[in-house]
Amino acid sequence: MVQQFKIENEVLFHPETVRRTIVFLETLLPKAIVPFVPRSRFTETADQLKKVKTPPGFKDLGDGDFFVWSDLLFGLLNLQRQGVPFERIILVTNDGKIDWCREGAAHPILAAEANALLGVGFEIWTLDKSVRAIG
Repeated sequence: MVQQFKIENEVLFHPETVRRTIVFLETLLPKAIVPFVPRSRFTETADQLKKVKTPPGFKDLGDGDFFVWSDLLFGLLNLQRQGVPFERIILVTNDGKIDWCREGAAHPILAAEANALLGVGFEIWTLDKSVRAIG
C-alpha cells in the first residue's frame, strides 16, 4: 500500500518539488492566520444546509467543507475589519464536486455569499491553476 502511494505520487518526493513546497510554505508562514468559528454555534446551520443541499459540502460526509468555508469567511471578515485590503478571494482546492464548483467556476451561492459579506469576488482554483499563476 505504501509502495503504491509512492508510485502514484512520486512527483511529490522529487527533490525540486520538495524544495519548492518548502519555499512556498516559508513565504506564507509570516502572513498565515488560522481563524476558527465556534463549532458548537454553527453545527446546526451546517446540518440544515446539508439537508437542503446548499454548498459547500453537501456532497460529503461530515461538516468539514462547511467549516473550511466558515473559517475562511470569518478570518477574512476580521482582516477587513482591521483595515487589511483585498480585492478577491481565491480558494485553492482540487475538490471539483458540485458542492463547490459549477462548470469550473465557484458555485454561484458561494460567490454571492462572499460578495454579500465582504464585497469581493470569489474564485476557486485548482492546484495546477495556482501553480501556473504563481509562475
